[in-house]
Amino acid sequence: MAKLFSNFAIFFTQDMKTIISDPTLITKEVVSSDGTRHFVIKNTLESGDPTKLGHVFRFLPPGILHKEETGIGATTLELESKRNSIVVEPLRSTALTKSQKSPDYFFVGTRPDGSIATAEEIREYVKGREHVGKPVKFICVADSLNRVIEALGQKKIKDDGFHLLIDESDSFQTSASYRRSMEKALDYYKDVFEPRNRSMVTATPLVFTDPKLSSEQKTKFSYSSPVRRPLTLVETTNVAGAIYEKIVDHFSDPSAGKLVVALNNATKIRDLADMLVVNKILDQNDIRVLCGKGSVDKVKKYYHELMDSMLPVKLVFKTSAYFVGYDIEEPYHLLIGVAYGKIMQLSELTIKQIVGRARTGLHSVTVIAQKNPLPLSNRLDFDDILEIANHQLDGYRCLIINFEKSKHLLDEVKVMKEKIEKAMKFRGYSYIREDFQGKPQISYLNIDGYLEETRIRERIFAVAGGLKMALEEAGFDVSTVDMVSTKRISQSNEQIQEQKKIREIAERTLPGSAGKWDPAILKNPVPFKRLEHAYGIYDRYQAYVDPDFLREQILLKLDSVNESGSKRSLNKLDSLLYFHVLDPSTPLKGHIFSKVEVGKRYSKGSLLSIANDALAIAGIYTPYPDYSQARKMLGVFFEIESDGRPRKNPKTEARDQKIVSLRKIKDGAGNSIEFPKPVKFLPISKEKFRADMWFKK
Repeated sequence: MAKLFSNFAIFFTQDMKTIISDPTLITKEVVSSDGTRHFVIKNTLESGDPTKLGHVFRFLPPGILHKEETGIGATTLELESKRNSIVVEPLRSTALTKSQKSPDYFFVGTRPDGSIATAEEIREYVKGREHVGKPVKFICVADSLNRVIEALGQKKIKDDGFHLLIDESDSFQTSASYRRSMEKALDYYKDVFEPRNRSMVTATPLVFTDPKLSSEQKTKFSYSSPVRRPLTLVETTNVAGAIYEKIVDHFSDPSAGKLVVALNNATKIRDLADMLVVNKILDQNDIRVLCGKGSVDKVKKYYHELMDSMLPVKLVFKTSAYFVGYDIEEPYHLLIGVAYGKIMQLSELTIKQIVGRARTGLHSVTVIAQKNPLPLSNRLDFDDILEIANHQLDGYRCLIINFEKSKHLLDEVKVMKEKIEKAMKFRGYSYIREDFQGKPQISYLNIDGYLEETRIRERIFAVAGGLKMALEEAGFDVSTVDMVSTKRISQSNEQIQEQKKIREIAERTLPGSAGKWDPAILKNPVPFKRLEHAYGIYDRYQAYVDPDFLREQILLKLDSVNESGSKRSLNKLDSLLYFHVLDPSTPLKGHIFSKVEVGKRYSKGSLLSIANDALAIAGIYTPYPDYSQARKMLGVFFEIESDGRPRKNPKTEARDQKIVSLRKIKDGAGNSIEFPKPVKFLPISKEKFRADMWFKK
């Protein structure tokens, strides 16, 4: 670590003069005790235009770069610099848009027409640039970085001095739990690119716990006169209702400008949009939703993929897919919704990023947030998580090494690795992973993600006034307003009719015992995802359980009052059916049924032990920490009833958990019935079994 830092110090003392193009724009340069170099630059040029990094520097410095302001031009500087560059963006939409700003840039990823750049196209682009003596400029997302490196080869990348820039680096830390490619990109950053040929930049930095990254040279950029923005914080107990009323109030003025609503809930956005149209506040053509591909089916006709830097209509909703990196080049009003659902607990840093997308300024910024603080939860610190990760890594390595010793188990090793990583999740995060070379490592990005998630809850949402204080520290001048909203946001009649249509199609096409199921139906386009989900369940289990029972249960789940409820109900049915028809000789199922009997009483401790033993027998090596988690898993097989007797000091051995019956389910009349006996059992498949462990911790 000391040697690495020394190399950086040498670079900065010897080569920094060659990086700086106009030292007159630097008002102050300070090196702090931890080695961070801080450049304070003038806010404006003599012309009055804002000063950008490209006016001050020829190249970005290496290491971790903290720009105190969004829109300061870090990525632009790298793309316009006279060196070969690979710029990695967190989102495809951002990467695609930036690549379209110049024919000199090459986008590596899925193009609008669905095609993907081939290795040959990548190499031909490089040859063309070399032929005319111009630098190479690749723009991609984390998933595509390996394709650039494999197409060119690590030797050429090093010999030709390619510089890797990871943009919005904090997004990599907070997204790694569901995008494995984020960590692979950081592996390439650390192991393929020399320290002087790599940078990562963000306006909202998080601490890196990875030792290799924490030792990177750090550089900070700020303006001599820090920019503070006015922000109105509206506190309410009804966030969705308040957002609706604010939108109505905004468009009550015919001359009102464009409005952007940042709300990380696609289903609620659809409800709001439909209500605005039904109540004739706006026309359908005046509303668009910017969201990820996975939410297109939720927002339906309002979906829009932004292909330039202008807002397409009067009212634009956007989810987290557009919170960072996607810049708008026209002024607008901004409304941000913050609530207590996990995906809607936006930090002050995320809000700063959302505000920073307005490159030409904002008319107003309003944050509507849940009023009452959340209860405190038990938060583990870095040392606790690292200890857990090290124990998991030791166990993981031991298990895989032993499996690899047997030639009969080699085919299972790859599947084992993937499933063990998933099974070892703790508090929503997996702290072990495989690097790009296939070696097991600690997942430091997931540790970063956990620490940030718990920081947000503990310091912002579990503290009265926590969000206001955090926003002020982030550079906002906050004025607080209380708002009472009684407006209830519900499904529109259009959505209700859509659900009825889905059920009618399912009722007409699922045969039950009256006809024969045609699996070819799944090969044709299905108009609704929920219907496709229902068909998939019927197709999987119609040979194993009574088809009339299966048909009735699917139709009942499609009767849910809303789309998300229907999806949850279908997922639960899928899980219950899988374990119901699973062969009793499957290790987990066999062990549970050999230890638990209907009609008997058990202590919570003994049921917890049975559940954890069953997990271990099945190859799932992270035990449940308490009975409440174990009960969810045992509830897949049994109806369990607690004693209900009040106990001031209950003994751990108290047998207060009664196994009432096998698992039951409601029929069409609302009666609880047992699952019918399987017609046959689902054959044992270890890969399928491990992949379908739905009772997650």
